[in-house]
Amino acid sequence: MISQFNKHHGAKEVSFALGAPVYFRIYQGNKIGWAPGSISQKFGQRIYEVQAFDGKLHRRHANQFRPRMDFGQEVESTIRHWNATGLPVETMSFNERSRGKAVELEDVKFHQCVRLSRFESERTISFIPPDGEFELMSYRLSATIKPLIWIEVSVEKHAHSRVEFMVKAKSQFKRQSIANHVEVIIPVPSDADSPKFKSPVGSARYAPEIGAFVWTIRSFPGGREYLMRAHFSLPSIVNEEAEGKIPVSVKFEIPYFTTSGLQVRYLKIIEKSGYQALPWVRYVTQNGDYQIRM
Repeated sequence: MISQFNKHHGAKEVSFALGAPVYFRIYQGNKIGWAPGSISQKFGQRIYEVQAFDGKLHRRHANQFRPRMDFGQEVESTIRHWNATGLPVETMSFNERSRGKAVELEDVKFHQCVRLSRFESERTISFIPPDGEFELMSYRLSATIKPLIWIEVSVEKHAHSRVEFMVKAKSQFKRQSIANHVEVIIPVPSDADSPKFKSPVGSARYAPEIGAFVWTIRSFPGGREYLMRAHFSLPSIVNEEAEGKIPVSVKFEIPYFTTSGLQVRYLKIIEKSGYQALPWVRYVTQNGDYQIRM
């Protein structure tokens, strides 16, 4: 969430409590090499959307996973243009290494508009944004953490007749956060039919085109656990080993939440000609390649 929002003439400063890597979508003109055009805006609205992608899970032991996470943060800004001139310079600062909270990043990449003279010493970058959408910064982070949404699936097969699933979904993030648009995709035998579902939360549907059924939960608060049951008829026996190789997939979105640990301490927008911007900031964590083998 935004912890501080200060307005000044010619400059804006925003302090954040959460953070992640950065993308920018900024509509404006200037005469910089990577952003041709002419300045035509005096006042506009900037929407910053910070996204972290919770990544792939690999099974290590019976109940332990090591995720490799590819994080991205998208800052979207739409500028409404009026007749004016100007060239905003933006400065962004991340966690201070001296405070012992700096996040060690891998494969850090910046757009060519970024000035890096203060990044190593102060974790600060400055830039003049180009037109359109561009990737300001990207990185990769490897860490051992709990999956944000943990899935357990029990499968009981009855020879030549039916297969039954019991699915447990558990949210492993703070109670004040809520995962939206959660989809748990569970594979079923290729010749399964006559689906029946029972769940007190959400809805389930059979998706034969992908060989799975999908359990959808529109709103999943942190610290909760839900159960659902599914029943399918089986006209024949399926090779259990082959079916067991198909993983369960999870899709979700958690607003105002990031998992990378990198924090944006502040963002300043400075324009000497009087250019003004109204920043709106939103943090979002989404699933990346998020799979758990049954």
